[in-house]
Amino acid sequence: MELGSPSGEYLISAASYLAIIMAKVHLGEELPESKERVTVETRFGPVTGGRTKNGATVFLEIPYALPPTRFEDPIALPADYRYEQKEYILESACALVGRYLAT
Repeated sequence: MELGSPSGEYLISAASYLAIIMAKVHLGEELPESKERVTVETRFGPVTGGRTKNGATVFLEIPYALPPTRFEDPIALPADYRYEQKEYILESACALVGRYLAT
């Protein structure tokens, strides 16, 4: 897919356009600045996330398994597990490594 004017000026691929947009704003930077929060109820308790400028609801780093042990498969959360009462809008340094290596 190509984006641009019908005359062919400024044509770029959709992938390039997406990369440009993503490079300008990262969720880890946008969500803490946003004041809009969204809370949903799950079987492990309420979870609060944020809403981005484009209207997407985002929840970052919600645990899906118990903390890992070295060289072991993930273990599902037990039925009595409860999520922490916090806003799930921040990424840890580990989640951001790929982004910073690419720049």
